[in-house]
Formats: sequence, structure tokens, C-alpha cells
Amino acid sequence: MIYTYHCEECKRDYERVCSLAAYVEDPTLHCRECGKPAVRVLTPVRIFSKGNFEPFVSPVDGSVITTSTELQEHNKRNNVVNLHDGYDEAAVKRFTERQWNQAPEEERKKDLNADMEKAIQKLEEGYKPSPAEYTEEIPNDGRPT
Repeated sequence: MIYTYHCEECKRDYERVCSLAAYVEDPTLHCRECGKPAVRVLTPVRIFSKGNFEPFVSPVDGSVITTSTELQEHNKRNNVVNLHDGYDEAAVKRFTERQWNQAPEEERKKDLNADMEKAIQKLEEGYKPSPAEYTEEIPNDGRPT
């Protein structure tokens, strides 16, 4: 644990890192400058109450969420995240506007067609791919030949 001390004589603050057992055995700390006993500084404990959390009904599973702990458990259980957990609104909007009823194969074809159109456009603009170097060795990437 970390214990904070203040020397009234030198006006310096110190931190003592030790176990609770070591602190109970000897709670004193002497100032490194003047050698006098320093006074332990007590800091208030942060308390989180239910008042800071507005209860709501989950749009995912209909459960009532009343605490931040319940929200964390709910998110883990349903494999979801909160918008403010590092995701920007634009990314969430793109995700929610995606056409989920479209078959994955159709989506891949759509992406492939877009890639082909882009490649053709680059070629028409004068892009010339460099030829690959010829090597005697055939790289073994672990796939069966």
C-alpha cells in the first residue's frame, strides 16, 4: 500500500510503500531532510453510489440495468459495448446502417467488384505494376501443394 506523509518542519511530502503488516508494526516515517517524524496524511475515499447511475431498460435483452456493475455484466453477456467505450459516433452509424439482410457472399462479390473497378481505374490512369522477381525456390507457406 502507499502511505502519504507530510513534514511540518520542511514542508515536504513523502510516500511510503509498504505492506499493511509493516505499517501496523511501525507507522512512523522520519523526514529525509530534518529527521523529525512526519505526519501521516489521510485522504478521503472515493465512494460511488447508485445516485450517479441512471437506471434504464436494455434494448438488447430487455433487462433493467441499475448499476454500472450490472451494465458491465450485461455488456459482457450480450457481447456489446457502450458508445463511449472508445467508439466514435461515425463508426457506430456506419455499423448500424449496414445492410444486414444481404447475404455474405453477395457482400463479398460487391466488395470484389469495387476492388476490380478501382484496379481498372488505376491502370487507365497509367499505373504499371512491377513484375515479380523470378526465384528458383518456391516459398513454403504451410499450405499443401
